[in-house]
Amino acid sequence: MAWSVLIKGGTVVDGTGAPGVRADVALEGDRIVTIGPDLKGEAARTIDAKGLIVAPGFIDIHSHSDLVYQTCPSAESKVRQGVTTEVVGMCGFSPAPIARDGVEMVRDWMAGIVGERPDTTWHTFAEYLDHVRALG
Repeated sequence: MAWSVLIKGGTVVDGTGAPGVRADVALEGDRIVTIGPDLKGEAARTIDAKGLIVAPGFIDIHSHSDLVYQTCPSAESKVRQGVTTEVVGMCGFSPAPIARDGVEMVRDWMAGIVGERPDTTWHTFAEYLDHVRALG
């Protein structure tokens, strides 16, 4: 069998609370297709994970990254830590929705956090998501 990626020899920690186990992980595209000890097969890319932890993406359930994407749309500081999903907006503030008469207040608030007054062209949450997607 040929896989797109084969991660060899890492300690797999699956998030269930069970102890980590030494295993290989085979991926096809963006999907895990099999996990097991000493998988045999060809892969377009093989990663030697000996001495490393292999884990699914982490969920940051209490993040204040609502505004970080304005200045760092790639979210590298999160991705490099393994975070693949963030929950934002749970602390009583969020960049969306914005009442039509509240745009200047939100721009000032965002400037105090990220150091610039972004061009807030959105009002609804859907428009905010479109804006974030456009950042790349």
